[in-house]
Amino acid sequence: MKKIDRSSINISLSVSIILLLLSSCISRRHISKLRKPAVSISDTIKDFKNYNQPDFIKMEDLLRTSQERAQKSAFIKNIKENIYLIVDQKVAFTVILNGNEITIERGKKTGITPTLLIPFSPTIAQNLANVLEDLKLDQEEIFYVSYIVFIPCLNRMYSMPYLFETSMYKGRLDNYLQFLIKNPDGYTYHGQNVEISGTVVNVDGMFIIMPGLVGDPDIRLELTLDQAIELYKYVVYDAVKDQSKMEKMKLFKKYSNLVKECTIYERSWH
Repeated sequence: MKKIDRSSINISLSVSIILLLLSSCISRRHISKLRKPAVSISDTIKDFKNYNQPDFIKMEDLLRTSQERAQKSAFIKNIKENIYLIVDQKVAFTVILNGNEITIERGKKTGITPTLLIPFSPTIAQNLANVLEDLKLDQEEIFYVSYIVFIPCLNRMYSMPYLFETSMYKGRLDNYLQFLIKNPDGYTYHGQNVEISGTVVNVDGMFIIMPGLVGDPDIRLELTLDQAIELYKYVVYDAVKDQSKMEKMKLFKKYSNLVKECTIYERSWH
């Protein structure tokens, strides 16, 4: 009898589960297979050089303040990210979150692969320090942070390496998805009404992420802040854990139900 490679089956199962989750359904239309970009966006971004500018010094001081406050809090305990903070389309800082430990360096840190590219400015730096002042995050503050990091997080989700392991490709990802964060309490950003949303389009096998709800998608998901955090946690962290088949299936069922619950629109001929 031929020996079964159970490790290969386990890996294939993981990929199948996450592809199903991201698509929420198997599409009946033709969909381009995925192809990994030849060059990472982060590789094309240059280092920030104007370290003596007053604005940069202010941002750095505020970032160090936020670092001290965040390390005293509990909400970054399980977060592991390598972040490039982008100022004027250049990498001003590298921030490494590793549990409750945070390290900050100017420019690009060698030897690491960034997982998030987040826009940064003196205003964002000041607001971040203000948000962390009491070492807690309420829902309004989470909304503010989400408005800044939502598109970077979508980019992270749709660039996970296992999506491009075509030898184990078992599912089909929709070409055209939209995500919208619910805001029933009417939270604002600097007094302005804003929408946290994004559109994901598969163009010739590569995902393009755009802010806002653009066009008529295959499906649209509408999530609470907590649901969005849970979905990100699953796609980025839980789906790549070394787990048994039973554990993976339990997770899949939980998050598959979440996606179904959050799907508010599906194009009629999809």
